Amino acid sequence: MNNNPTDINEAGIEYFINEVLISQGVGILVEAPDNKKLFENLLHEKCRFYPANGWANVIENIKKINLENNNSYALIGIIDADFRRISGEILQGNIFMTDYHDTEIMLVCSNTWQNITTILGKEKIQVFENQQSKPLRDFLLELIKPISVLRWLNHRDNLGLTFKTTKGGIFNYIDYNSFIDEKYKFSIDILLKEVENKSEKKANFFKNNPKIKQDFEDLLKIDFDLKELSNGHDFMNVLAIISKKIAKNSQIKATEIETIFIAAYHLTDFQKTNLRQSLKVWETQKQGFKVLRAII
Repeated sequence: MNNNPTDINEAGIEYFINEVLISQGVGILVEAPDNKKLFENLLHEKCRFYPANGWANVIENIKKINLENNNSYALIGIIDADFRRISGEILQGNIFMTDYHDTEIMLVCSNTWQNITTILGKEKIQVFENQQSKPLRDFLLELIKPISVLRWLNHRDNLGLTFKTTKGGIFNYIDYNSFIDEKYKFSIDILLKEVENKSEKKANFFKNNPKIKQDFEDLLKIDFDLKELSNGHDFMNVLAIISKKIAKNSQIKATEIETIFIAAYHLTDFQKTNLRQSLKVWETQKQGFKVLRAII
């Protein structure tokens, strides 16, 4: 999850560590304020949370602070899995990953999804699903596959492509409406041009690099686990677009949909996740430090 950036600094971290010491709980670094809002409702009430402005800051500061820690407190990090399971990357040192690609996809692939069907109207969604011959969630994951594959290629080969820009703490994403038409047809050529335009000094990038474009087309043919491949912000933005078509009068925004998911996500959903099971193992090993809420 990304939100308005919160710069991490020594004064902020010191204040955070003091909070952890006073609470006698566990300090948890997360990527962004929305993550803090979500996990505050899911983890032990004595836990204290710090949005570190991105996964890299979470990992770096967990390593640094735990080296200085004399076991007077416990500190862990929770980050989006991103492409780590696809690439086989293993994290160590009190760093835990979300189920699936990121927090948004973890929420989408839970029972919380039913809240969206209620908001948009179950009957309208049923009509849409009958027309498309598949569930809405599956339809969306398949529809955004080209964006997801392009993100993976960009990550894998370090291409330097950009899918969003930031101005005044606000994220401006690629224009999803430009490459998804009224009949839900996806234009890959327009997607590539949109990403080129969003990226600095990448004009005609794919035309000038036919091998990279061919790699992209080859990756599109691979049967990926779309829950691991798909970026949650892409999913939410396209869901917002399609919801306007399904519900006709709906003007709901992607950020509003994300807020709905966070508010509706239940502890009972979290109890079924691999993330919770990993935290349970850690808690058992770290006797005396509580990170999980009791199951009622």
